[in-house]
Amino acid sequence: MTRMYASAHDRSLLASIDIALAELAEMERGHEEGAKVIAALREQLSWSRSFVESGAQPFPLPGAFTMGLIAARHFDMHGNKPKLAELINSIQREVSRRIDSVI
Repeated sequence: MTRMYASAHDRSLLASIDIALAELAEMERGHEEGAKVIAALREQLSWSRSFVESGAQPFPLPGAFTMGLIAARHFDMHGNKPKLAELINSIQREVSRRIDSVI
């Protein structure tokens, strides 16, 4: 369920998630390597988007919440997209902070 009124901070975080998802979609269209990595990141970003929209865990997250680590390894250390890795890391930090405040 979506909250009726999202704060400016929520809207900013949602916009960041949408930017990351769009960039991953573009990578998929470009047939870049790493389809499994992109799928895992999209799944965690989509879960994060649902969490931010609802303020509650929308469904159990399958596996560890590690999109920041995955992004750093594949897009920064071994890739050419350090800004995308930084964006995904910042999203994970903020979503993790929010998860901790709900528990």
